[in-house]
Amino acid sequence: MDAVQHVNKVTLDITDSKQAELSLQKNEAFIEDVLNSLSAHLCVLDRAGTILRTNDPWKQFARANSDAGRTIGAVGDNYLDVCRRAIAGGDTTAGPILAGIEAVLDGKAELFSAEYPCDSPNETRWFLLRVSPLIASRGVVLSHLDITDRKHVEDTLLVKQ
Repeated sequence: MDAVQHVNKVTLDITDSKQAELSLQKNEAFIEDVLNSLSAHLCVLDRAGTILRTNDPWKQFARANSDAGRTIGAVGDNYLDVCRRAIAGGDTTAGPILAGIEAVLDGKAELFSAEYPCDSPNETRWFLLRVSPLIASRGVVLSHLDITDRKHVEDTLLVKQ
């Protein structure tokens, strides 16, 4: 092989690598766009409960409802430990939620869902939590959907009865 052929082969190899990298970047951007377009607060946990990824609605809610010093529920935090601290602090809703997440992580449940109140600085809001398994990675996806408006309507209808 002469020098020109060798240079062309190396250029081709780099081009293929760059095209593959660009394709991965486009896929990642697409996934990010999809996750951020959803209104639910989404979080992906690994097998140990560590937060691997969140969407923008999750980040916005976490910033707005965390202490000034540190955002709770950030990538790298252990969500199971966050639940355990809430239980230790007297939160009665965190125990069943922790048990449900662990059941899905352990393969003992195919899915977990729960409605729960969440006190924020200005009001109590209600959320529907759904925990779905990630089969290949053995982690889970948490989806917290704000159902406060629905709960207000239910309360209004109950009062009218």
